[in-house]
Parts: sequence; structure tokens; C-alpha cells
Amino acid sequence: MDMSKTSPLMLILVPLVLSCLLTTFPVNASPRTIVVPDDYSTVVGAITYANNGDTIFVRAGTYEGPSNQTITVDKTLTIVGESPENTLLKLYPAYNVSWILTAAFFSYSDAIAVTANDCRLLNFTLEIANPGGYISSTGNRTQIIGNNIKCGPTSSVKVNGSYCRITDNKMGGMVELNGCYNDIARNTLYSIYTQGALNMIRDNVCEVLGLFSSNNTVVTGNRAVSSTRGPSGIYLGNSNDNLLYKNYVSGFGYGVMFWHSSNNTFVANTVYDSQIGTVSLGAAFNNSIYLNNFDNVNWYNPYFYDYYSDPWARDSDPNLTISRNFWDNGSAGNHWGDYNGSDTDGDGIGDVPYNITVTVDFFEGNDEIVVYDKDNFPLMAPVNIETLVIELPEWALTLPPPIQEIELPTVSPAPSSSVINSPIPSNPEDTPDITPPLSPEPESTSTPTPSLELASFLPVLIPVVIVAAVVAGAGFLLYRKRERGKTQ
Repeated sequence: MDMSKTSPLMLILVPLVLSCLLTTFPVNASPRTIVVPDDYSTVVGAITYANNGDTIFVRAGTYEGPSNQTITVDKTLTIVGESPENTLLKLYPAYNVSWILTAAFFSYSDAIAVTANDCRLLNFTLEIANPGGYISSTGNRTQIIGNNIKCGPTSSVKVNGSYCRITDNKMGGMVELNGCYNDIARNTLYSIYTQGALNMIRDNVCEVLGLFSSNNTVVTGNRAVSSTRGPSGIYLGNSNDNLLYKNYVSGFGYGVMFWHSSNNTFVANTVYDSQIGTVSLGAAFNNSIYLNNFDNVNWYNPYFYDYYSDPWARDSDPNLTISRNFWDNGSAGNHWGDYNGSDTDGDGIGDVPYNITVTVDFFEGNDEIVVYDKDNFPLMAPVNIETLVIELPEWALTLPPPIQEIELPTVSPAPSSSVINSPIPSNPEDTPDITPPLSPEPESTSTPTPSLELASFLPVLIPVVIVAAVVAGAGFLLYRKRERGKTQ
């Protein structure tokens, strides 16, 4: 073979091989644990320079959020305080004024706005400047756990997403939820409002629990208690096919209200001391209501109210009719505090049905008492709800869905000078300016070393090795052929 012909080929292949060998292989940085104030003096600074998947650990101390600003989390982060008792983050959302003609409308911006999936916020005391500012999250698999949120009753944690967990928080405001497969559990707060499907609302202590356009949601183990005669303890509006069991409601105008809601199951609950109606109905049909304890402090407080009885309601909605529901399961009904029937055979069931009545008012003044439903098996004694086993429907057996548990980072003890104990300003304007530096250079002097993963550059390395082997083999064969030609 003529070497003059192979030289151009070699001139092409050799630089190609060398360039491949000198290629910079991609590097995958491992998730980091960023410590505040060790690495960054502020939570905002840590969020700014964090990458997706990082954990921000905030040591015990008092930290000031930026004045008139929202803390935005637009990447997947776990932000965890050392403990909710000793890690305080003060938030000062912007106060907004808008005008329509000559009328002024006032509102607060969000205190914290999460706009990414898989974000976690836990173990803080979050103090939101009264009266407002939401902690809002738009994303799936958000977890807000174990926080003490100090705010006014109009502030809230607002979550729009699915597979989220809002658990073990204490707050003065409310939780507003829109989505599916979410879990709201063991919170102490003012109110809970949900919208969506297949959510689990359990073991919370609140004053109001409302389901709006909610379907196939489980509500269990909650305590809704009012000392001020709130409108209703549990409210269902345009909500169908939900299961509510083992809840306790006390001290409201209406104990539980079904409004344009059907096919719900209300079982093994206690509704006590309602002033206007233990059960309030409005265009509610085919709800199954049984094995509940209904009782009032005063004998004259009614046990039922149906909006059909109001002539103004009938006048505004000509199609409104008396609600019709099921008040027993075919063998057992409810315990009624005003039932005065007897039990001659001692089976625990009253001898005569309990009448579900409503007084229908008319503009002309001639009221009419209508018996529109019956509990055919009224219970003589209160239901022992604690020992009662509730058979769940198939759709409820998988709620709440399993969610990856949070593994807290292991952080070395803080040096004595790293804990921030700054005084609490009396006015947000007195807050010192501790926003992160404009320079992209991080404050930390030690940058975590990213790890090299062999799998990340194998797709490049293998072709390089093959090309090198082919070129080397071709060169060797040409060399042997040339040597044989010299000896001949």
C-alpha cells in the first residue's frame, strides 16, 4: 500500500482521536447542604445561590426577611430550621393599594411564594407581619411540616397542587387547598378549605372545615369547636361522594351543613350544641347519615334546618325542593338528644321512628310543619364512636398516598458566634438591609467539590476507545506491510 495515500487519512484520524481524548467530560454535582448562617448570612442569600435538589439548613436564631418583598422559591429545595421553637424567620410582604375609580383596595403580597415541584419547608417559626400575606405554593409534592406560623386569621397557607403534605403545623390563619391526593393532617389552625378530589383531611383542630367542589375526599378525626357561634363547623358546598367519619363539632349556629351536595356518607360523628340547626340542608339529596350522636344543650334548639323552609329562598329559586336523605343504614340510625320514644324489647332501638321535620314558612304567615324523612332505627344510647369500626369504600383505602419521607441533614454543631440573635424591629422599615450581595460570588470560602460519575461520560469514552483501537490497528498493519516490502 502506498504510504503517500494513507498519510492524508492519518492526518485526519490522529487529530480527531486527540480532540476526543481531550474533551471535557460532563460533571454531575451532588446535592449540597447549605448552612445558614455559616455559608450565607441570610435565608434569601442561601436560596439565591442554591441549586435544584439542595438542602438549606438554618441554625437556631432570629432571621429577618427582606422588607416589602416576597421570598420566592423557584427551584426544588428542602428548607429546614434547626427547631421550630428556636428558628424564627420574620416576613414582611409588600402592602399593595389599588384603585377602582375613587375606591381604594388594600392587599398584601405573598410572604413566601413557591413555584417549583418537590419543595419542602419545615421546622420554622414563621412570623408574618399582621394582618396578611400568604405562604403560597404552586407545584406538586410540596411538603409544609412542623412549623409554627404566626399570622392573622385572614392569612393562610395556600397550596395549588397534588400529592402535597400540610401536616403538624400550628397557625393563626387557614389552609386553602386545591388539588388531588393531598394530606392535611394534625394541624392546629383557624380554618381549612379544600377543593379537588381524593384528598385526606384528618386529625386537625380548627374552627371551620369547608369542602367546596370536593369529591371523594375523606374527612376524619377532626375537631371543629367554636366559642363565638360561628356559622357552621363542617360545610359541604357542591361536594359529592365524600366520606366524613369520627369528627367532633360543637358550638356553631349550624353544626354541619350540606348545600347542593349529594351522595355523601356522614357516619360516627358527634355534633353538639348547635343553635339554629344541628344538621342544615339545602338542595341536598341521597346523603347517608347514620350512627351519629346529635345533641343540644337547650331543648328548644332545633335539630334541623332546610333552606326550603325560607320563603325568600323558594322565591329566588323556584326549583328548590325539600332535601331527601337516608337517616339510617337499614339496621341502625342515629342518637337524637330529643328523642322521647321507648324501647320495650330492649334492643337499643326506639320502638317508633324519629321524624325529620321542617317548619315551612309562607309569606302569608301560615306556617306548615312537614315530615319529610324518618330515622327508622333511632338509637336509645349514644354511639361509642371510639370503638366503632368504619368500613371504608375502595377508593378511600389508598388515602393518603405514600410520600417520600424527609431525611434531615446531619450538621456539625454551630460555633458560638454563628447563631443570629438580632433584636426584633418595632417597624418593618427599621429592618436592616441584609439582602444578598449583587456579586454572584458566594460568601462561603469553601465550595463543595462536585463528584465525577463514570456513567455520565461512558457514552463519550467508549466511542473514543473504539476509534483509537481502529487507528492503532490500521497503523500497525500498514507498518508491517511496509517492512515486508523493504525485505523483498
